[in-house]
Amino acid sequence: MPGTAYVRREGLHLAHRVVGAGTTVAFLPGWVSHVDLLWTDPGSAALLDRLASFGRLVVLDPRGTGGSDRVPDAELPALEERAADVLAVLDAIGTRRAVLLGVGTGCATAAFLAAARPERVAGLVLYAPFPRTSWAEAPLEELAPSRADDEAFRTWWTALLSGAAAPATARALAAADASVEIEPALSAVRVPTLVLVRAGDRVVDPAAARRAAAAIPGSRLAHLPGEDHLPLAGDPGPLAGAVEAFVADLAPAASGTAGGTVGLERAFRSVLASEVVSSSTRAVQMGDHRWMSALEAHATIARWHLPRFRGAEVESLGRRFVAAFDGPAAALRFARTVAAAARPRGVEVRAGVHAGAIDITGDPGGAGGAGGGPVVHLAERAAERARAGEVLATDVVRGLLPGSGLRLQERGVHDLAGAKGGTRLYAVTGDDR
Repeated sequence: MPGTAYVRREGLHLAHRVVGAGTTVAFLPGWVSHVDLLWTDPGSAALLDRLASFGRLVVLDPRGTGGSDRVPDAELPALEERAADVLAVLDAIGTRRAVLLGVGTGCATAAFLAAARPERVAGLVLYAPFPRTSWAEAPLEELAPSRADDEAFRTWWTALLSGAAAPATARALAAADASVEIEPALSAVRVPTLVLVRAGDRVVDPAAARRAAAAIPGSRLAHLPGEDHLPLAGDPGPLAGAVEAFVADLAPAASGTAGGTVGLERAFRSVLASEVVSSSTRAVQMGDHRWMSALEAHATIARWHLPRFRGAEVESLGRRFVAAFDGPAAALRFARTVAAAARPRGVEVRAGVHAGAIDITGDPGGAGGAGGGPVVHLAERAAERARAGEVLATDVVRGLLPGSGLRLQERGVHDLAGAKGGTRLYAVTGDDR
């Protein structure tokens, strides 16, 4: 059995273990994970070994949990950071494209990554998506009824929970997971997708699995026998068999180490529109030369900070600068940074951020550029509603931010041209990081 390996990202070590050969299957169980413990229970080991029998299985612990470096609770990873950590591990093991197997709360990370970076995802499997309660809170009688009377399993499960995260950390992670609203990203997934749920699962609402499958274009929903919610309990055969058949159908597109892209042209991005606050009176007071200097300063400042936040310029026209990012927290922090840097130069900036599927016109391996479209349009309309120095986020963006440390305050419902119905906007009022 290969030992635990580590990859360093942003100064933190991410623990992972790789077993088997073939198509890479990334097992993403959310925060209840510890790669050094998962193989110490016979039932858990049986599932993982079965998955490794037909592919190159990689299991990783999110930052702050399991065998990965711990972080303060205020710095626990938000959705986009978890996705970036997965990519860092895939890069470290030489995998260009992988099948993502999201489990429970890990489904949100898997789905977000599939939507945002489709060129890195060969296929998506969501097992028991979006449970009604945290694994740390649900009793074993609901999580794993077939093993609830097994004292050795109870002891192992307790050790896994305590090894995954301290109680306060577990509560913070569970609260963030429960608050994430991943539905907008689901509709942007364009990779082959299989949704799995055990017929007697007591933790997942069957309707949630149906909604997840219905939201992802072209996905397939399959019910497995059994009543255990935990994939590590119950008969591993039907679950592993369904994943194996799905992976086999993907070949050869799922070959894991080839470079290059697959020609996909749409992806889920967070789009920022930043603009210099304008008024005819102010423009006259400044004069043409100073006004043009202010516009140039805005664009220069934005371009200077863009690489730090892994963004890509979409366009710069007049007083407006538009950029696309892999995640909303990066877009919002970029907007705040630009506004703060422009103010000492006498330039007042405001911004809006929206998220959705856009046409990728640049290299999809980066944040990717974008053509025009509804997402860019709504970001621009949101910026127009902002005050000087203010950054406004749409409700879609808010739903993806839990755990990011960004503080928001509602600014009411606005009628934005191009949106169906009213759009609720939120101002970024602070950052705990």
